[in-house]
Amino acid sequence: MTDLDSERTRNLETVRKFFDLMHRKDIEAWGDLWAEDGRILVFYPPAGFGNSIDGKAAILAAFRILRFAADSHLSGSGFGRDRR
Repeated sequence: MTDLDSERTRNLETVRKFFDLMHRKDIEAWGDLWAEDGRILVFYPPAGFGNSIDGKAAILAAFRILRFAADSHLSGSGFGRDRR
């Protein structure tokens, strides 16, 4: 295996872990994947919202809020409940 193959394998494992942790809503473990100076670009932000989220701390804070909002909204909506 070449260095390039090793790097590609490592990168693919990181991407898979990124999406798995997001799917499981494990924001703290997901946050460990971010660099301190990470940045998320927000295309078409709503009024009053910036076009980026800058820094690991800000990214984690934003996703904690999003997770809470999504959990609160979905828990009262019946979404995902067995309707038999």
